[in-house]
Amino acid sequence: MNYCISYFGQMKNFPSNLFPVSTVKWEQDWFRGTMPRIEELVLPDGIVSGLAETNEMCRKNCPLSIPCKFMKRYREYLDTIDFDQLLVKLELLTLDKPVDTIVLMVYEKDDVPCAERPVLQDWFAAHGIELKEWVKPIHKKETNLF
Repeated sequence: MNYCISYFGQMKNFPSNLFPVSTVKWEQDWFRGTMPRIEELVLPDGIVSGLAETNEMCRKNCPLSIPCKFMKRYREYLDTIDFDQLLVKLELLTLDKPVDTIVLMVYEKDDVPCAERPVLQDWFAAHGIELKEWVKPIHKKETNLF
């Protein structure tokens, strides 16, 4: 099985061989229930509430340094998960589906350096899997010069 990462706005471009899996805590109405969610990869309440208590909530254009406490704590949490068991769980979701790639879905576009994406990519890399950003293939039109 192949693995990659993307954001929900890209779903309309996914070919049929991709299987999206949500990793987000708060799902928006337009995609809620349209795909499975892996609870192990969802940010635990304790991380969010712990940061709220110290006034370090995530904000757009966050002034905190990267990696911030949120990302450090999320990575520490991920390190408590049995990676191999997680892969088995992900692959079991695709048993009856003609797919070859599981896409972990996050909110932020790939140009946003904070939140879950870099933490997930780093965690997968630590286990020998490069979690590349899925990019819509560019199809060039063929032109017949003759």
